[in-house]
Amino acid sequence: MIEVIKFKNNMENDWDNFVNDSNNGTMFQERKFINYHPKDKFKDHSLFFVGKGKIVGLLPAVEYNEAGMKIL
Repeated sequence: MIEVIKFKNNMENDWDNFVNDSNNGTMFQERKFINYHPKDKFKDHSLFFVGKGKIVGLLPAVEYNEAGMKIL
C-alpha cells in the first residue's frame, strides 16, 4: 500500500535527498527552487508517496490564481 503525505517544511531534506538520489531529478524539483519564489505567489500542495516506510515518489504541486481560476 502507498501512503500519500502532504509536504511540510520540516521534510525539505527528505525531499531533496530523494530528488538528488533519483536518476531523473532536476533542480526544478528541489525545494530550494520551489522556495525561491515569493511566499505569497502560490500555495504549496506538494506530496510524498511512501511505501513500506520508504519514499517512492514525489509530486511537486502548487496552487495559484489566474484570471479568477484556481490552477494546480
